[in-house]
Amino acid sequence: LAAWQLAIGCLPIAIAGVLIEQPQLAALSQLGWASMIYMTLIQFCLCYVCWFAALERLPAATASIGTLLVPVVGVIAAAAMLREPLSASDI
Repeated sequence: LAAWQLAIGCLPIAIAGVLIEQPQLAALSQLGWASMIYMTLIQFCLCYVCWFAALERLPAATASIGTLLVPVVGVIAAAAMLREPLSASDI
């Protein structure tokens, strides 16, 4: 149900993006298309399904603690995998 809600909600945004931004979709490689499909179906939809499952089992305040860790994981992963600098202000 969450995936269908996201798909229906994203449709007008995708149409507006294509009309306003004028993307060069032909320039996207097969790997690029595969990445887009992966990010949409796996990351986006699966994460929302997991979020709603957490909300069923936990109070909203407790479940939201996981969303507060997203920037922390992002900064640490970027430092580890992309060798981006990790400064004291980041920590």
